[in-house]
Amino acid sequence: MSDRKRLFIIDGSSYIFRAFFGVPNLSNSKGFPTNAVFGFLKMLKNTLVIYKPTHIVIALDSKEETFRKKRYPAYKANREAMPEELSVQVPYIEQLIHAMNIPSIRIHGVEADDIIASLTKKAEEHDFDVTIISGDKDLMQLVNDRTVMIDTLKNRVYNVKGVVEKLGVEPKQVLDYLSIIGDASDNVPGVRGIGPKGAVKLISEFGPLEEIYKKIDSIKNKKHQTSLIESRENAFLSKELITLKYDLDVEFSHDRYSVQEPDVEKLKDIFQKMEFISELRELKFANPKIELAPPKTEFFEPIKLGNSDDIKKITEHAVSTDDTLIGHDLLKQFSFDELSKYKKMFDTKLAAYELSPGERDYNIDDISIRTTGAEYTPQKLPAIMERLDQDLRAVGLEKAYYEIDLPCIPILRDIQETGALVDVKKLEETSIFFGEKIEEYTKKIYKEAGMEFNINSPKQMAFVLFEKMGLPSSKKTETGFSTDQGVLEELALNYELPKMIMEYRELAKLKSTYADPLLVQAKNSDGRIKTTYHLDVTATGRLSSSDPNLQNIPIRTSYGTKIRDAFIADKGKKLISADYSQIELRIFAHLSQDPIMIESFIKGEDIHTRTASEVFDVPVELVTLTQRQEAKALNFGIIYGKTPFGLARELGITQGIAAKIIKKYFESYKGVAQVRDQLVKEAKTRGYSLTMFGRRRYLPDINSRVVAKRNFAERNAINAPIQGSAADIIKLATIKVWHSLKHKHPDSKIILNVHDELVVEAPESQATEVAKLIKYEMENIIKMSPPLTVDVNIGSSWLEAH
Repeated sequence: MSDRKRLFIIDGSSYIFRAFFGVPNLSNSKGFPTNAVFGFLKMLKNTLVIYKPTHIVIALDSKEETFRKKRYPAYKANREAMPEELSVQVPYIEQLIHAMNIPSIRIHGVEADDIIASLTKKAEEHDFDVTIISGDKDLMQLVNDRTVMIDTLKNRVYNVKGVVEKLGVEPKQVLDYLSIIGDASDNVPGVRGIGPKGAVKLISEFGPLEEIYKKIDSIKNKKHQTSLIESRENAFLSKELITLKYDLDVEFSHDRYSVQEPDVEKLKDIFQKMEFISELRELKFANPKIELAPPKTEFFEPIKLGNSDDIKKITEHAVSTDDTLIGHDLLKQFSFDELSKYKKMFDTKLAAYELSPGERDYNIDDISIRTTGAEYTPQKLPAIMERLDQDLRAVGLEKAYYEIDLPCIPILRDIQETGALVDVKKLEETSIFFGEKIEEYTKKIYKEAGMEFNINSPKQMAFVLFEKMGLPSSKKTETGFSTDQGVLEELALNYELPKMIMEYRELAKLKSTYADPLLVQAKNSDGRIKTTYHLDVTATGRLSSSDPNLQNIPIRTSYGTKIRDAFIADKGKKLISADYSQIELRIFAHLSQDPIMIESFIKGEDIHTRTASEVFDVPVELVTLTQRQEAKALNFGIIYGKTPFGLARELGITQGIAAKIIKKYFESYKGVAQVRDQLVKEAKTRGYSLTMFGRRRYLPDINSRVVAKRNFAERNAINAPIQGSAADIIKLATIKVWHSLKHKHPDSKIILNVHDELVVEAPESQATEVAKLIKYEMENIIKMSPPLTVDVNIGSSWLEAH
């Protein structure tokens, strides 16, 4: 472990542009644009809060023409001039940096990258480790055992291994790699006709650019050989342009870049001019010299382990004392019995997920560098935990982490180990049935198509549907016509073959994903299926499962129900299914406080029938089945931002009619439109959405100038608070039910957690009493208007109990 200090070098120019484009349409009351200043401030604060640097400096581009531009006039010629709305804000950004007492460096005729390179070299010479904050690939050539790079936009740490994973070459080879592939953003030409894969292959075989040209006759790929010969001048010009300067005269000392307290009065002046009201109220920055207000919370207190001599047990990814466990991915590492030994625990992977949901990669090495500035060892876990705990509290995630997700770990482990019993014979029969139906549909499809083809090949299927049969295509991809589910559903409204293919796909998926793997697992165990639960995968906070994934078993088709029918109660027991009724719509009603929606739920009306009555102007008793189905599509679609086009496609009506239906819907449910607008507005201001329990979903594209990206983010701004709140509620219910069963009915066990449903196996003599207990606990886990309701059923199989 290194005792060297760590210098954080921020690529200021990159920060400025990211701030400007990340927070558009923000100005003060005088009309002066303030988005870039605000975005820069937020990014700077995040860096200070998340990484807590002890030394920091910002490198800025020269305002004058650089030596690269003089050498190659076309250098960066493809870039548009700085927008006027940004250029007028730059002086205030520089004032902000000065007010924060953060050193900055700008050198006449020199780019920020060269300043960063020279600073990095000097820092290493002064026995500092270095963290570069930038997303510029050019700077990856600086990464080594002492220097890492962090792309804060993607929340990705690039050490030597990370650079290799990203580019396919080591940091010392990045210069030659970029010299070959060029850099479109800087208008660096490179070698025409050779891309990343080709460049990696050439460098791995021959080495640096100079060696590649020395051995050019040995290159077997003649296209690459020709490209290199024709682009020789551009290749070496590119290398010259990309080569960084390490010899700039930059001042360096141990104290020169140490973090200082900000000048509060100067900050006040800037915030007043920009009209940053919330910043004026707070004026708190998380760096080592300024204390955050202590958290006012009744939640789980931070774990204190004392000094490193108090750690009694150490494994590769965990440390523990008699009553405390700190580790990375505890759900995977430890059994239920092992987890039950500890009164307190902390999971670093789960905390990292909480802070940045949806990344899918929470590597302990990256987390260690990010939180402590040092390479990971098990002894670092207490320090990593302390930083993550501070970060969770700094952004209000302590409730979601300590009261919801963390307590789920031992409970989910118990559910996993208990498993769900299946009827092996029934599974065998189901697998055979699916196989026969697949064969039957294969013959039907071949007959309808007039030829045999690989039904599992999208390319061959596209040829049959759109070229041979001439069916209309509404969607194309880079590789040709799309045959995804949405396309087939649309075609199935008018054509038989797509309908058959959809049936075939469902059967094939049920057989290959469920029937056959479940059968193998059941035969190799005690007959119980033991899925693996994950708390740290989805962006919304929902649980997921794998091996097998029980979350996606179709429940509304006759084929899907055959899988559920194979899950059975053990001898002398019954299965109890407890399923939240329309929980997402109830949450939305609670958030919107729409009177009609709330009244309908309180009265116990069918919400879809009531909606049909409101939208189609017919009495409730005269609503047709078709109208109810259309109303159901409205309820579940419009609140998540479904457009007239999407609704028209789903219901098979014109966009004009769909638009009128949506207009009528919003006239009836005024609270729905208001809360949708409010959720989007809040997300645009904050950059993230919030659940009822403080869980965040970051939405980097919420203010994007690309319409498709912005629209998608806006839909998630509405979707995430609803789905995320539902996910939190079912997890809280799981915790409550598990503890209640343990104390009152210890012979009853939760065996499955699937979306909004809990499945419990209970002694037959206690089933009715247990069902009442589960219903009570789940319905009273949180008070809402309208209240939560749970459908509870008892049966010998999962199907019978559902």
